[in-house]
Amino acid sequence: MIQTRALVKRYGSFTAVNGIDLSIHPGEIYGFLGPNGAGKTSTIMMLLGITRPTSGEMLLFGEHYGPHRLDLRRRIGMVPEKHPRGIWPWITAREYLRFFADLFEITTPEESDPDILLLDEPISGLDPIGIKQVRDLILSENREGRTIFIFSHQLSEMEKVCHRVAIISQGRLMAEDSMGSLLSRLTRDREIHVDLESIPPKLERRMKSLPSVLDCIARGNTLIVKVPKEGDFRKVVSEFLIGQSLVPLRIQEKTLSLEEAFITITQENVETLTTVGGRQ
Repeated sequence: MIQTRALVKRYGSFTAVNGIDLSIHPGEIYGFLGPNGAGKTSTIMMLLGITRPTSGEMLLFGEHYGPHRLDLRRRIGMVPEKHPRGIWPWITAREYLRFFADLFEITTPEESDPDILLLDEPISGLDPIGIKQVRDLILSENREGRTIFIFSHQLSEMEKVCHRVAIISQGRLMAEDSMGSLLSRLTRDREIHVDLESIPPKLERRMKSLPSVLDCIARGNTLIVKVPKEGDFRKVVSEFLIGQSLVPLRIQEKTLSLEEAFITITQENVETLTTVGGRQ
């Protein structure tokens, strides 16, 4: 549905988008994630045909795409994060939509049914009820076959709806994968959290003696057991505790969140760029 190849956007000497390759498949909910200033808005502007790439190319529905391709641009629906600056304050929502329909020469906007939805920070500023309503609407549109491309830094919400995500930092594409694969790839070890009535002395040391346990610490009445990435060690942990005459009140495995993955990836990028810059 959308492809970019070595996409670059420069403003003078500043490179906002640096060689990004994207491929969004039909029927996907695709999250394009990054902090403010990462290059998300510059990418949106190029995909909408508002600005031209400095270099690289874009394909929409398998065809070369640019501002002159109104036939392709008509097949995109866009929800911006903010009301466009300078728009008339008295204009109604219907008039606003009709205005843009006229710009793109859409003669019957009431019947228009875009194949792709671009959503820029769709839950920004919403309360919990509004967030759920937007989430349900996104999922509903996707079930109807709509491809949805979401630009956001609201990571916890994107984790709930996106099939695949791309993480951009300082104009560079740092990672792109399905949610499960991305989190699995970045997970170095896992944590099993065990709630007990109380934690007896030296329990942590005894737990560390197990071959499958990498580390063990206590926080209040919760035992945090670090285990290798591969395998299910909950049974081993629970059997050991029962053998110590302890009854686990709750055993829960903590998995890596998208927010933690994002911080890991972007921090590694910053450290790499700092190191390279220092060598220069």
